Amino acid sequence: MNAEELTVIRSPAACQIKADCRDHASQVGVPLESVSWGRDVVHTSTPFQLTITARGIMRQITFTQDQILGYPTGQTTTEVQEKIRAALESILPDLEEN
Repeated sequence: MNAEELTVIRSPAACQIKADCRDHASQVGVPLESVSWGRDVVHTSTPFQLTITARGIMRQITFTQDQILGYPTGQTTTEVQEKIRAALESILPDLEEN
């Protein structure tokens, strides 16, 4: 990961997305183990990856730099939250099976 990419995933916007992900998980009943940022080497158009883990079940959500940095300004807030909510809700059936 280069310095610019590290700056994005360590930005206040990326930290806010992680915190809001934890809040959404609590609201929908997903017991999070971890939420972390990384680099998606497959999807070059959406190079940033938020990995959500709950009871060993993992979901990865890809974002662009603009989606991350636009989050606190309101430009991409709804879009980002919808992606997070969908990923969290997709974990629920797997949790019920375990």
